[in-house]
Amino acid sequence: MKKTLINSLAACLALGFVLNVSAQTIFTADGGDLNTAGNWAGGTTGLPVGQDGEISLDATQSATMTNYQVTQLAGTVSLLPNTNTFLGGSWNVEGGTLLMAGGGTADIQTGSAHTLTVDGGLLSITGDDFRLGGAGSAAAFNVASGTVSISDELAIINNSTAQFLGGATTFNRLRHNAGSAITLSSGIGGSVIGTSITTFAGTMDWQTDSLMTWSFSGETDWAETQWNAGRITFNTQGVGDLGVWSAVNGSVFDFDTGTNTLSLVPEPSTFALLAGALAMGLAMVRRRRS
Repeated sequence: MKKTLINSLAACLALGFVLNVSAQTIFTADGGDLNTAGNWAGGTTGLPVGQDGEISLDATQSATMTNYQVTQLAGTVSLLPNTNTFLGGSWNVEGGTLLMAGGGTADIQTGSAHTLTVDGGLLSITGDDFRLGGAGSAAAFNVASGTVSISDELAIINNSTAQFLGGATTFNRLRHNAGSAITLSSGIGGSVIGTSITTFAGTMDWQTDSLMTWSFSGETDWAETQWNAGRITFNTQGVGDLGVWSAVNGSVFDFDTGTNTLSLVPEPSTFALLAGALAMGLAMVRRRRS
C-alpha cells in the first residue's frame, strides 16, 4: 500500500501536477487594515478575493470589501460605518466578533450577491441599521448558531434572503420588502426577537421540523395578520392551502399571546427525537446514581 502511494505521487509529479497543500490566505496583522494586501499571507498571499481567507486576529476595515471570501474564527473585526461593507463574496462568522458601532441612520449594506453567515461568534450592530441588499442587489444572510444583536432596524430588501436555523437574533424594527424572503429551517433551534414591524411585504416560510421561535413584543396579532394576508407559509403552503389562521393555530403553528411568539407545533418525528434525548438523559442520570 505504501509503495503504491509513493508511486502514485511520483507519477503525479512526473506529469507536472502540483499538490497545493494550502490555498488559505491568512490575516497576519493584529489590529491591521483588512484592505491592505500586505496584511495577508499564508499558502496564498494577497487579499482573499477569489480564494479562501481566514481571520483569527483583531482587524479593521477602511473601505468596501469587494468579493472577499473569509472565514472568521476569532478576534474582533471592526467595520466602517456608512459604507457598502460587503460587495460580493462571502463572510462566515464562526468565532470572534464582527462589529460595527456608529450612530444616526448609518447602515451596513451587503449586496452584489454577497452571503453573510453567522455560525458561532457574534455579529453586533450598535447604533446602526443592518440592511441586506442595500447596494441594490440581492444578498443572503444565514444564522445557524451564535448571536446576532442589531440595535435598530433589520432591513431585508432588494430580493434578499434571510435563513434562520439556530442562534439568538435580536433587533428593534423589521423592514421586510416585497420580493425578499425569510426562511426558518430545520436546525439546532433558537430565537428571533424584535420589537415592531415597519414593513412586512415579503414572505416568511416555516419549514418542517424548524425549532425556531419568532417574537415581536409590540405586535400582538402579527402572526394572524401575516398568515391571512398570505405572507407567512408552512412549507410554501399558505392560507389558500391550509385555511385561515384559526385552522392552523394550534395544529401547525403555536402562537403564544403572552409574548407574541410564533413557533411550529412539533412534528411526530420531532417528538420522537425529544423523547429519545430525554430517555438517554434519564439513563445517564441513573448510571451515575448507581
